[in-house]
Amino acid sequence: MTVEESEGVAINLVTLFSINQIPQKNSVMKFLFASIFAFIKFAFIPSFDLLIVMACAIGLDLLTGVYKSKRQGIATTSEGFRRTIDKFISYGVAVATSCILVYVSQQKGGEAVKLISGFLNDGLVCFIIYIEVVSIFENLIAINPKAPLAVNFYIPVHKFLTLQIKRTGESIEAAAGESNSKK
Repeated sequence: MTVEESEGVAINLVTLFSINQIPQKNSVMKFLFASIFAFIKFAFIPSFDLLIVMACAIGLDLLTGVYKSKRQGIATTSEGFRRTIDKFISYGVAVATSCILVYVSQQKGGEAVKLISGFLNDGLVCFIIYIEVVSIFENLIAINPKAPLAVNFYIPVHKFLTLQIKRTGESIEAAAGESNSKK
């Protein structure tokens, strides 16, 4: 590299990082942060969207739990809020432990382990979301179990989620007033 070329590079770097060039500085910062987050996301962290959904599910569980206790005349105490914080921390520890396991398995594991470990984090977060959604439906059912919305939506969805499904043919025949002996 000649002296003129190195001076040109130095001038370009000065121009790139000068205070007068704020849009370019922001672009460089965005690029650096995007590179860091891309490494983290693609390396071993669960999907950011799933983590957001998990946080929202925990928040909705808290809100429906507080509303349920208000409707049932039970005073909300710091104990209930403490359980939510404990739950959030235990979920965070589980996800962090899963991230560590995935990172180690991707560094030291065989091809099969590397393939399977990619699903571990997202699978764990999906399972946590499932637990929270079931809890939300339990809270909604407990708020007013005889409401039409609870009878026609919350209870059937809760039964579906908790695998309490009865055979559909028997339910349809029972609803129609037919018996199995007429066949």
